[in-house]
Amino acid sequence: MPIPLSNLSFVARRLSIVSAMIRVGSISEKNLKAVALELGETLSAEEIKAMIDEFDGDQDGEINAEDFREIMRQSTLS
Repeated sequence: MPIPLSNLSFVARRLSIVSAMIRVGSISEKNLKAVALELGETLSAEEIKAMIDEFDGDQDGEINAEDFREIMRQSTLS
């Protein structure tokens, strides 16, 4: 049974974000914007900041490994 395209897109998005995190150790607004562009998404500066702020547990302006683990934990609960 083939994997639905919507699931592949979901996985590709997550892998792009993980790849960015591996390259730099965290995800900044600049990194998130670059990943979004790679995925064909256009997000405003306000949208990107809101995404970072929503998950930035230590409020350092970046998504670090601990923040990302929490995002992943929450996404598996829904």
